[in-house]
Amino acid sequence: MATFFSNSLDFLASCPGYSPRGGFMNPLQADSVMKNKRRAATYMSTIRKVRSESVPYREALANRHVLTSSTESREGLMQQVAQSQEKISRLEQEKEHWLLEAQLGQVRLQKETQRIAQLEAQITTGGPAETHSAADGPDPECADAPEPLQDSSVIGMLTITPCSESAADQESREHLIKHHYMSRVSELTSQLQMCDSKAVHFHAECRAVAKRLAMAEMSRETLTEELKLAHQNTTRLQDELSTTKRSYEDQLSMMSDHLCSMNDTLSKQRDQIDSLKLASKGNSKKNKSR
Repeated sequence: MATFFSNSLDFLASCPGYSPRGGFMNPLQADSVMKNKRRAATYMSTIRKVRSESVPYREALANRHVLTSSTESREGLMQQVAQSQEKISRLEQEKEHWLLEAQLGQVRLQKETQRIAQLEAQITTGGPAETHSAADGPDPECADAPEPLQDSSVIGMLTITPCSESAADQESREHLIKHHYMSRVSELTSQLQMCDSKAVHFHAECRAVAKRLAMAEMSRETLTEELKLAHQNTTRLQDELSTTKRSYEDQLSMMSDHLCSMNDTLSKQRDQIDSLKLASKGNSKKNKSR
């Protein structure tokens, strides 16, 4: 039976006309036979189609493990990036603090250099010394000054020394601090604008990805329904094929029985014919002898 079906796939996949051998058939029976033959042909043509390639289960499982491990490593890297950003922000604050301290120290160095130059000029000319040099010790006005104070913020850290200075020193100090904070504010403003543009870009990308996800979900639901229908059709066609196969087997068995009975009938008829021929030959010989 397997060899017969394998050799007759083209015939079974087609749907030619049907007519009984000898005599006529009931129209209802002919209609049911044609319907079953069409269903069998459709099923055979369906199972003969080449299946699309799919990923093996083991490979899919390995890919899932790789994806899970990559997700875990991504979370760990995100934590490391957050910690690194915190360290960078602290280092930026310290950097701003020391830059400001260096600028203030440079201003103080210039003032001390000018004071030393004035003292040297007064010494060479023999005039009275109106200012104290660095070697003479600290300024008596600043001797009783309290300890310096530190003011920290997001922009940086500022060390404030409460000492009575001249108006020029205070003005230069205020101008330096104002220039430093203005430059820092402009820098932060540019960074904020850049972050805003990146946020807008990422928002647009997220919206596009959300739309793609919604479309993918819709297509997945549609394909799931189609897959269910295909499974139902496959089950129905398998049942119909089994029914058709049983009917063909019954017909083949009936035909074989019919052929056996016909062979028996033919053999009996041949025997009768042979006996009649022998009887006729005997009668003819008797007639000749008379």
